[in-house]
Amino acid sequence: MKVFICGYNLYGYLDSIKKGFLKAGCDVRLFCHKNVSIRKLRHRNLLKRIWAWIRLKQINSSIKKNFLDFMPDLTLCINGSSIFPETASFLSNNSISVLWLVDSLERVATSKSTIAKFKKVFVFEPTDTKKIQGSEYLPYGFDEDIYFKKNLKKVYEVSFVGAGHIERYEPLDEIARMCDSKGIRMYVFGPFTLFKKRPEYKKRYPSLFKAIVQNKRISPALINEIYNQSWININVHHPQSKDGINPRTFEIAGSGNFQLVEAKKMLRIFFKEDEMITYSDIKDLGEKIVCFLRKKEEINKISEKALKRANQEHTFTHRAVHILNRI
Repeated sequence: MKVFICGYNLYGYLDSIKKGFLKAGCDVRLFCHKNVSIRKLRHRNLLKRIWAWIRLKQINSSIKKNFLDFMPDLTLCINGSSIFPETASFLSNNSISVLWLVDSLERVATSKSTIAKFKKVFVFEPTDTKKIQGSEYLPYGFDEDIYFKKNLKKVYEVSFVGAGHIERYEPLDEIARMCDSKGIRMYVFGPFTLFKKRPEYKKRYPSLFKAIVQNKRISPALINEIYNQSWININVHHPQSKDGINPRTFEIAGSGNFQLVEAKKMLRIFFKEDEMITYSDIKDLGEKIVCFLRKKEEINKISEKALKRANQEHTFTHRAVHILNRI
C-alpha cells in the first residue's frame, strides 16, 4: 500500500511514524511543513493574518502537489492544523483519508469543518470520541530505534523530562519540594522558558527552579540516556490528557526503565498493574518514591515487564498496523 504522511514534524515523530509504516510493508512518502495553524488567521494583527494566509496557501498547495506526484492509497494527516477544508476534501476524494489528532480537541487548532472531511479519525484524548462520530482513541507509540535499554550507571534518583508548559510549574514544584523534604534530589530536564521570561516565577516555584539541570529542549537520544540513568522517572501529564496517556508513557517503558505515572483511565488497557505503577496524588507519589528507592530489585523487575509489553505491542509499527487494519 502507498501511504502519504503529512504534518508538522514536532520532535521528529513523523519520521518515526514513517518508519512504522515502512516496517509494516508500505511504500511511504513523508511531507513535513512548518508549524502554521489555521488559528493564526484570527490574529488581531492584519499583517500577521495576511502572512499566515500566504504560508497556509503554500502548505496546502504543496500537500496537493506531493499527493499528485505520489498518488497514494492512504493519506495520513497528523493533527491537520494547517489543512484547509477543501484540501481535506481533495485528499478524501482521491484516497482513504485518515486524521490522527495528537492533541485534544480543546487544544488542537484543526477546524471542525476540516476534521469532518476525513474518512477516519483517531484521537489523542478518549473523551473526544464522543465529539467526533466514528472516531477511535489511538495514542502515540514509541520508536524502538530511539528508546531502548542501555547499560548505563544510575545517577539520578528521581527525574522528569518534558516541556515546561505553564500548567506543569505548580505540580512539578510541589513534587520537587516533596522530594527535598524527604532528602531526595529531583532532576528536571526541558525548556522551562517562563523562568527566563518571568523572573518572578523563580520565587513562585523555587523548588522546581532549583531542580532544573538543563533548561532547554532535550534531544530524543539524550532523553533516552536520562531515562536509563534514572531510578525513577516521573510522568506528569498535560491537563489535556483527561483519560488518555501521553507518548512519554510508552517511551519510558520502551527505554526499559521505571516510571511513576499519574493514574489515567486508559492506562490499564495498555499496561498491567505489575508492569507500570501509578500514583493518585502528590502524597501517594512521595510514599511510592521512598518505597521503590528501597526496592531497586523490584524497580528492575517492573521495568523489564513494561519493556517486554512495549516492544510486543506499542511501537509505531504496531500503531501503523492498527491503522491499516481499521481503514
